[in-house]
Amino acid sequence: MTFIAREIDEISRLVTKVSIFANRQPPEPSRLGEVAKYLAETSYIQPISFPFLIYCHIKTFLRQPATYVRQLSCALHYTKGHHEQRIRALKLFAGSAVVSEQIRKQGAQHIHAHFTANAATLAYFASQFTGLPYSITAHNTFMTDTLLLVPKLRAASFIAVISDYARNYLISRYPDVRGLADKLRVVRCGIYASEFLSLTTGRQGGRSKTANIVSVAQLVPRKGFDILLRALKHVSDAGYDYRCQIIGDGPEKAALDKLANELGVADSVEFVGRRPLADVRAALVEADVFCLACRRTHDGDEDGIPVALMEAMATGVPCISTRVAGIPELVEDRVTGLLADDGDVEQVSAAICELIDDAPEVSEIVARARTRIEHEFDIDVNAEKLNECFMLSDAEQGGRSQSIDTSEDKQSSESSAEFELLVKIADIGEGIFIRWSNPKTSHRSQFLAQQLSIRLVTMAANDRRIITLPFRYIHNTIRTIQKLREYRPKSIFVQNPPVFLAMCAWLYSRN
Repeated sequence: MTFIAREIDEISRLVTKVSIFANRQPPEPSRLGEVAKYLAETSYIQPISFPFLIYCHIKTFLRQPATYVRQLSCALHYTKGHHEQRIRALKLFAGSAVVSEQIRKQGAQHIHAHFTANAATLAYFASQFTGLPYSITAHNTFMTDTLLLVPKLRAASFIAVISDYARNYLISRYPDVRGLADKLRVVRCGIYASEFLSLTTGRQGGRSKTANIVSVAQLVPRKGFDILLRALKHVSDAGYDYRCQIIGDGPEKAALDKLANELGVADSVEFVGRRPLADVRAALVEADVFCLACRRTHDGDEDGIPVALMEAMATGVPCISTRVAGIPELVEDRVTGLLADDGDVEQVSAAICELIDDAPEVSEIVARARTRIEHEFDIDVNAEKLNECFMLSDAEQGGRSQSIDTSEDKQSSESSAEFELLVKIADIGEGIFIRWSNPKTSHRSQFLAQQLSIRLVTMAANDRRIITLPFRYIHNTIRTIQKLREYRPKSIFVQNPPVFLAMCAWLYSRN
């Protein structure tokens, strides 16, 4: 996604370092455009060796067993009755342990994901396992893909949405998510406006008799290319001479080719396929009209605010689109462009004819459109907004973590008081300090036991092989309970590993 690459560029300029993670390597790197430059520095989850995957999960479980079990239960609970979603959630849960280890090694302070589906699910689990705050840029995929969406919305420190439309949708659709409205921040997707504002369109160089219509998008149902072709049929019937370039590729290509032939507009329409950004810019410079007749599909799929519209408007091409999702926040009818109702072929064709006729007010519409892009949809402006969200989120997280200890003196006095309490507990009766660790490296446990004047019992753990780890823990648990029964202490101190040793102490106390 080109707009994500641009955002990474700007965020990297504003913060110390950005680490990039992806689920898997792209199948066709040569077609990624601006994104390709980040391939070498991206960490990929897949493919991954099975032993390393098991290692990461064992390590994650041992660090936070309660959190691990709780998040696994979450994945199962929120996908109940949906077999495919459950499988996908479990795969992402598996990958999140790997992401968590990578994030820990890189010393990250915040996790951010684009799109609310797979990437946000990985970020959500990784946040739970690492304790780091996480956030999402929510594009309109949440309308059709709701995988674990409720827990992800609840846990996010903030959610950046690309339109007021998306913000209102989430608030109305998920009223039970406490504090959701306060978390939602409108942060537009953007372009480098200056790069397009410097271009001049064919209109400024003089109009030819044949109008040049351009449309740029993936050939999928929500882009409404069938509506555009039917509208062009009306334009032809009205006697207008035009040439239409459709730039992009996708699963609808064959069906659209067939429809163009059936409508008799194939000679005036050219499907040019995917093109690099330089070629797209060249096509926009020569364009007289840009049209993107987006629609809301039967399954609820719809656009957010297409970047292609932003680029065309910034270049100075008069634009036509539809009243779908957040598009009217960019293309305001008769202000920054022309709008048609969703699926209305006649309105689209009438708008095309009006722009071909080059009405006097078109130049004013173009000027206002370029101003709107510069002020609201420039990547520099919106990267600053996103960075402010990061800073605010991290400040709030830092404030919570530091609210207990406000000074070194207070921390020191509290540590001293805590140690005095431990000494009193140890004096109540014969105490015991237990550790499962290598006695050659676990010096802190030995020091504490000496200071408390209590017995130190060590279950040596020199074998570091992952394959034997479960058996070592079972063996040490049995030995620890046996030792406790042997010594019959009235106070028990544990340090490493805290969860399992605390469980042994609890089991002993129940007898």
